[in-house]
Amino acid sequence: MLSLVSRCVRPLVAPVRCIYTIDRGWKPRVDLTQLQDDITSVRENTARRGLTVDLDRVIAEYKKYLVLRKELEDLKQLNRDLTAEAKKIEDPAEKKAFAANKTRPLRKKIEGAEGRVGIADTIYRQRSSSIPNVTSPHSPVGGYDQARLLEHIGERPVFHFQPAGHRSLCERHGVLKVASNGLLGSPNTAYLRGVGALLQVALSNFVLQALVAKGLEAVRPPDALRTQVTKAFGRCSPGEYDLHSMHGGTGTALTDLVLSDSGTKQLAAMFACSGRYPYRLPQKSACLTHCFRKALPAAADLFSQSQYSTVEMFGVVGPNLEASQAMLSEFTQLQRGILESLGLHARVLEMPTEELFYSAYRKINTEVWMPSCKRYCSVGTTAANHTDFLARRFQIYVGRFFPHRHEISEREFCHTVSGTVMSIPSVICAVLEAHQSEDGSVRVPECLRPFLGGQSVLVPPETNASNDSP
Repeated sequence: MLSLVSRCVRPLVAPVRCIYTIDRGWKPRVDLTQLQDDITSVRENTARRGLTVDLDRVIAEYKKYLVLRKELEDLKQLNRDLTAEAKKIEDPAEKKAFAANKTRPLRKKIEGAEGRVGIADTIYRQRSSSIPNVTSPHSPVGGYDQARLLEHIGERPVFHFQPAGHRSLCERHGVLKVASNGLLGSPNTAYLRGVGALLQVALSNFVLQALVAKGLEAVRPPDALRTQVTKAFGRCSPGEYDLHSMHGGTGTALTDLVLSDSGTKQLAAMFACSGRYPYRLPQKSACLTHCFRKALPAAADLFSQSQYSTVEMFGVVGPNLEASQAMLSEFTQLQRGILESLGLHARVLEMPTEELFYSAYRKINTEVWMPSCKRYCSVGTTAANHTDFLARRFQIYVGRFFPHRHEISEREFCHTVSGTVMSIPSVICAVLEAHQSEDGSVRVPECLRPFLGGQSVLVPPETNASNDSP
């Protein structure tokens, strides 16, 4: 049930357009209206995305759920009628017999019907969670090779020597310490140390401050979340996300928790679980989060770690496509400005249908040029418009709140937009490669120097040692 509590200091004369969400206990909901009205277009959409979904089975399970729910409602209505009839009986013996013969058996039927409705609700919800969002006409059809170039960012660096790769630079600068004792799991799991640790802190502070200066609210979300949050993003089970489960034994509070692989999930859940006060639209949040994946590192470098840090953005706007597309453009411009400040050359791609998330209506990726391998590589920079897909599943409404009447009218689902500014370890690799010198030193981008004590050049430790020797 929607929370109607307002924390306004004084009553407002005019209705306020705000976001309202339900309280705890919510279940991800999906919109099956289009599926029932135009199943052909849904089939075409899933096919364009390279997915196989048994839509007929989804409709059958949904209709079964509706039938069982109607039966339950009829039984509850009959129970209300019998309760009203019982109140009119004055004889105690007659009232007791009425309850034994009619009321109690009916309540047992209601309990059984509620159990069947609960099972049918779970089944149809699981089936329907495999249906993706609708697809933007801007998205090319096909796989990654069909991605469309939108623009280039920055100037491609030119070297008069053979640039070293990020692995070589990380080794020379002592950025990584590989855990060779096996105490951290995979032999390739590594520590960030020295310059690497300082660069991570500097990048985190610079990016968050840049986003806050543009009007985003800084958030530090928890690293653990419930599996129902991952399901709301359009997958059937957390296993498909390859997430770490926090099992604490049957019946404990940790049974249903997983470690997140993206801060977007926590930011979306922040709106779904905080329906006790209104938000003014639009809402824009940014967070630094730790990401965890079960996949073990394939090599001892910063591009393939099972735990890493990212900076994420999440926005909630009004219930119209123009607003969400405008925020998507705003997020991509923020990403562009940050990469330009770091002196990185990149390309912006309109991602094709087979590369979209389940929840994405449109997705834009930014790939950074890596001089050593002479190609563009992903550093986790992406932005996506989810339209009302996530809002329906997290039940994030927008409406007009009338404080003096304590009611909401004109309820509609919001649109949401997400963006990953960067995977910080990957951008460290890009910065080391793009700003390297022939002697192995690395020029620090001006935007990071205030966070590194004014240091303008990173010098390899062996160079320092040779300069200090007599």
